[in-house]
Amino acid sequence: MTALFPWRRTQARDLAKCLQLHPAKNGAEAVGNARAAKAWQQLFAMSHATRSAVVEMREGDRVEIVGFGLASFVKKSFAEDEVRNPRLGLNSRIISSIAEDSSVIATEEEVRDANTRGDLQQVILDTSWKNGALTAAQVDASVLSTPRFLLAS
Repeated sequence: MTALFPWRRTQARDLAKCLQLHPAKNGAEAVGNARAAKAWQQLFAMSHATRSAVVEMREGDRVEIVGFGLASFVKKSFAEDEVRNPRLGLNSRIISSIAEDSSVIATEEEVRDANTRGDLQQVILDTSWKNGALTAAQVDASVLSTPRFLLAS
C-alpha cells in the first residue's frame, strides 16, 4: 500500500505532538518546558503573525503527523539584531520573550505597517520530520506537497 502525505493547517490540539517531533527546538532552555509549552500555544494563537502546517502520513486507516512547520513575523528590531549578532538559541529567545510578556512577535499593527512598507521580517521556528518514520523517498514525496513557506528554513 502506498502512503499519502497530505498537509493541512495545524490545529491547537496538534501542537504537543508537533513539538515532540524535534523536542530540542521547543525553546525551553530559559523558561522550562511548562512555560515554553504555554508560550507555543500563545504563539500559535497569534493568527495575525503566525502560520503553520502539519504533514500527515496516511496508510489505510492509520493517520500520523510526520512533519510540522511554523513561521512567524517578528519585530524588525529583533530580526536586525539577530542578523547582526547570530547565535544559537533563536527559538529560546523567541519563546522566552513570549513567556516573559515581552514578545518579539510582531503585533497586528506592525505586520500591517511592515507589509505596506515591504519589510516584513519572518522567522521559521520549526520544520521537523518524524525521525525514522519515513524513508528518503517518502520525505521527498511529502516535501513536494508541503506549502512553500515551510520549505524556506
